[in-house]
Amino acid sequence: GISDELQKSSEAEAKAWVKKYMDINTIMAYIAVDRTIRHDDGPFHWYCDNNSNNCNSHNFYWFEDSKNKKLHMVPWDLDGAFDHIIANANPITPIADKWGQISNNCVGFSTPSSTLKQKSAACDKLTAAWVAYKTEYENALKLLKSKYLTNDQALTKIEKWSKLIEPYIKEADDFYNVQGSNFKSTNLTSWKNSVGTLKNQVTVASY
Repeated sequence: GISDELQKSSEAEAKAWVKKYMDINTIMAYIAVDRTIRHDDGPFHWYCDNNSNNCNSHNFYWFEDSKNKKLHMVPWDLDGAFDHIIANANPITPIADKWGQISNNCVGFSTPSSTLKQKSAACDKLTAAWVAYKTEYENALKLLKSKYLTNDQALTKIEKWSKLIEPYIKEADDFYNVQGSNFKSTNLTSWKNSVGTLKNQVTVASY
């Protein structure tokens, strides 16, 4: 199958495999977004069994477009996205490496903040093939930050969407949290603080 073809390929052949079975601009755009919003609990975090070098990534599906004979990655579980842009929100999910970086000769390693081992994503043959498209990735990153994640674009949308949602947050807050404790819904203060945090995270991510 096509996965066997990839596993048996050389470095140059793996890069050609990606071009054959994927749309380069689409996958580079995805990677640029993934790394910018720090979806560190996603496909580029290779978690390792601490008692062995058995490491695996997670939180994605593959969609095969049978008509065009192309593969597309579909990520999920993005609730932690943006959480590690300004500072790490927890010691478990942050990816230690920058895009394309390899640490500890592809052996699972711990970080100063976590004893849970991880392995560099670029040690994976498919990820390494993506990393080889350096110019395409840089172009996708520049386009993302200059056109879609600028302060004017992103912050305006966050403000607009948050104002649409806020009345319902207040309604639920007034209904469920009248006692001031045992909160059953997000209270209005927490909501406003979270919106402010997201704005700060997007501002940092856009640079």
